[in-house]
Amino acid sequence: MKKQHLFYPDYVVRVNNETWIIETKGGFTRTGESKDIDAFSETKYKYLHQYILDNNLKGGFVRKDDKSNRLCICIREYSKDINSDNWQLLSKVIT
Repeated sequence: MKKQHLFYPDYVVRVNNETWIIETKGGFTRTGESKDIDAFSETKYKYLHQYILDNNLKGGFVRKDDKSNRLCICIREYSKDINSDNWQLLSKVIT
């Protein structure tokens, strides 16, 4: 029997009449290495993303990129690579 695990995202915010669900994770070093210590990040992202789609919401994972000193958000498909197209500047996504 599988054990059920609970997952509570870090933030639920309203921006311009849209509800965003945000989960924060460890950032990326200047060389692009992950500082995320959560072994379940990919699984959590999968369930968060499905919940967002099912409920017509917005959201994703937010991590700090030490190279640019900016916050980035992943809203499409989870990637451990900060240089992938899946990560965008938070300030350009949530305006």
